Amino acid sequence: MKMWKLMAACLALVLALTFAWPMQAYAYDKSCVSLLVGAGYAARMRTQINLPGGTVYTEWTGSFPIGQTRCQDVGWVPPGASFVAEVNAVLGETKTCTPGITQAGGPGSAVWQAWGTTLNVRCEMPG
Repeated sequence: MKMWKLMAACLALVLALTFAWPMQAYAYDKSCVSLLVGAGYAARMRTQINLPGGTVYTEWTGSFPIGQTRCQDVGWVPPGASFVAEVNAVLGETKTCTPGITQAGGPGSAVWQAWGTTLNVRCEMPG
């Protein structure tokens, strides 16, 4: 009986880490959201940064129209910390993009694509 409980606890831990931990580790100095043509809203974006001491957020960008991209500096995020973009439809829903990124340090841009409607925002990294 104790062996089953131990196995169940190990499985639960593996599943929790699998789904809670960001899946990609890359080197980036920019966090970007590209608002795809066909989206039904103007947007703004910010970046959620998960540091060992807690979660911090960058300021929201100004609003930007369909077909444009906005970026924020994440070059200061230490290797091992994770970050993810959030997109807000002006006068609508806010959505956390997927997947999150584990910072490895270095140049490059993490670009998530946003689309949908004001009350049904979608945001994913193309893959």
